[in-house]
Amino acid sequence: MKHLEKLVGYIAAMALLLMMLIVLIDVIGRGLFNAPLASATELSEMVMAVMAFLAFPLLAFRQRDITVDLLDVLEGKTLKQFQVFLASVCGAIVFGLTAFQLAVFAKRSLTNGEISPELHFPMTYLWWFMSVMAALTAIAALVVAIRAFTANPVAAAQNQAMD
Repeated sequence: MKHLEKLVGYIAAMALLLMMLIVLIDVIGRGLFNAPLASATELSEMVMAVMAFLAFPLLAFRQRDITVDLLDVLEGKTLKQFQVFLASVCGAIVFGLTAFQLAVFAKRSLTNGEISPELHFPMTYLWWFMSVMAALTAIAALVVAIRAFTANPVAAAQNQAMD
């Protein structure tokens, strides 16, 4: 699992680097040469989607997502486990619905032959990628929800944070 996490992390880092280069070239082109990078906005949007959706499953599995402790005055192992369980189930539902809707978009874009306006890139590939990553995120959240009562989720999250 660690090798997969590293690989996905490297790919996400490369996507971030690519996005920064696109913006840098676009800004320099606009400022110095009055010639912006063609399709820079479209490229940035696509790379940002890839970068974000690559990170979601890892964040969910590692419990690095953002949760709000509404009842942090209550203490105890069972309450902490229930909090992890509830947050993970909510995350699984949200990402499951997101995956479903993205799959609907992907099917529609395939049927309609939807392409990006400037690059003429078939959008169905991007929609399917985001759908699969959202589904993996939902699965990761379900795994965390199941582990909430079979392991110590608070200690597991703290140990993973130190990795």
